[in-house]
Amino acid sequence: MTTEYILKHKEIPVMIFKMDSENYKLLDISEILQEERLPFGLKDKGNMTQYSIQFNNWLIGRGISESRKDFPNVKNNFNAKSAKELMIKAYGLNLTDHYWFHDIKNDMLWKDKNYFDNTFDKVIPGKGINPEIDESVTRQSPNLCVDGSIEKRWIIKNGVRVLLKGSLYNRMQEPFNEVIVSKILDEYKLNHVRYDLGRTKDKNIPYSECECMVNKDIEYINAQYIMNTEEYYRKEPYLHFLDMCSKKGMKNVKTVINSIISITLCIAALFHD
Repeated sequence: MTTEYILKHKEIPVMIFKMDSENYKLLDISEILQEERLPFGLKDKGNMTQYSIQFNNWLIGRGISESRKDFPNVKNNFNAKSAKELMIKAYGLNLTDHYWFHDIKNDMLWKDKNYFDNTFDKVIPGKGINPEIDESVTRQSPNLCVDGSIEKRWIIKNGVRVLLKGSLYNRMQEPFNEVIVSKILDEYKLNHVRYDLGRTKDKNIPYSECECMVNKDIEYINAQYIMNTEEYYRKEPYLHFLDMCSKKGMKNVKTVINSIISITLCIAALFHD
């Protein structure tokens, strides 16, 4: 069975595409409605074959990573076959950008569904960094559309969207690293997202937490998408990135990137055995 979906940027129709309803495989792109509104990673203007390949990769990267150690629990709790199925059924909504999609037969509005304005379930049932477990959770949660290999949970804390991040390895060092780096950046007075440390109530497992860095007017774009805007072959990646940022009208990028590199080297020296 084939289902036709419409990709939107907020309320603006961008693309119509078809998927196999059984395995959620992208079949084809039916029509481009607003080419200038396509996701940043889609770069081959007018080439529908390349658009299909890039859009499929974009879809896959939008869901939970199947390498996450809690993914089997998540998949079983929602009776899903794959992360892609979970993501599709959650409309692809997240707290990173303003893209989403739905069955073209349904009449839906972004203002009624987006998680910047609307509440959502606290967590996905399962073990890990859940400070609370809500067994009545539904598919209406940005936690079904958050990438990365580390366990993550979005919650609403005092009206603010907050991301909780656990650890990938048994040493559970990652949350401490993020908080330490955050404090170092405070000292250097560099603009950054602040991280704090928390612990689960049941097993005292550490996790980091930070406020959402975007809102309903600002989106996050992965630097890799900017890198992929044009082929750079043997060009130094650092120089290519600066070139692509300049072409996109971004200012003061070199100063910011150089500051980040300098601080990173200082931090690496501090943690070097």
